[in-house]
Amino acid sequence: MTEYEFNDLLNRYTKNKTTERESFVVESYLDSFQKEGLSQDNIKFNLEVKNRIYSAILKDKKKVNFFNFRNIAAAVLLCIATSVLFYNIQAEPELIQVIAERGEQTKVLLTDSSVVYLNSGSTLKYPKAFAKNAREVILEGEAFFKVKSNPEKPFIVTSHAFETKVLGTEFVVSNYKNVTPSVTVSSGKVKVTNNSNPKNMLTLIKNERVKLSKHTNGLIKESVQARDYTTWIEGALVFNQANLAEVVNMLNQKYDKSIKITSKTYSECTISGTYKNKSLEDILESLHFIYDIEFKYLDNQHIEAIAKPCK
Repeated sequence: MTEYEFNDLLNRYTKNKTTERESFVVESYLDSFQKEGLSQDNIKFNLEVKNRIYSAILKDKKKVNFFNFRNIAAAVLLCIATSVLFYNIQAEPELIQVIAERGEQTKVLLTDSSVVYLNSGSTLKYPKAFAKNAREVILEGEAFFKVKSNPEKPFIVTSHAFETKVLGTEFVVSNYKNVTPSVTVSSGKVKVTNNSNPKNMLTLIKNERVKLSKHTNGLIKESVQARDYTTWIEGALVFNQANLAEVVNMLNQKYDKSIKITSKTYSECTISGTYKNKSLEDILESLHFIYDIEFKYLDNQHIEAIAKPCK
């Protein structure tokens, strides 16, 4: 039973607008809770109450003697109005937020001794203390996870496109805007679930990668060299058959620039290459030489990219 349904039922009851059956059920259950120590002066919001009332409404029950509980119902409504927000806030664990600004990378040590390398332009949220049955974090952007093994408490990374679940392993989750979402495994085993279709899931092992299809929104698994997708931790930049839009986004994140494509992107043209500890100028010069992409500096921050058809 939803909060709205429960509140509506009690509200109608206090205004004498419930059916005989609804009134009987509400009063019977309020009666039972009073016998358990619940009084008008000591009403506490209880999720169990609303579900028991809702379930009982769907069943036939023989009417029993009761007295007027409309004041108690009104007290419940008042209590809900003043405390349900507090209840919901308390139910949510306090989250710590770590941000790697554009052009920066950050290393995060979690309370379970797992390590997260946060790539530039990314955000990680995690609780001060993990729950008893799971270790859940939220990622925006890209991060490399070295998860401490704990079979009793799976480690779960929630990002926009995927839920990635592991027991103990090393893997990369990439979920930048304007870049194809992907998960790449360096060691161990990982289960990836498509958030838009939870029945669509895959299990990955070392040197396997899953990405989200742009056409079907399904999961595509491929064999890769995982190191190609983790070398950014060491300062390298790797393009693996990336289109120009993806390349520009990665450059903007790493070097904190504003490169904009002002020509057709030619999505059929892909770019591959590894650049370790190279300046932005060196990379742009290389892309111009190899792929005939022209880059014009409008000022120190803004750069125009002009692509040409594939040779």
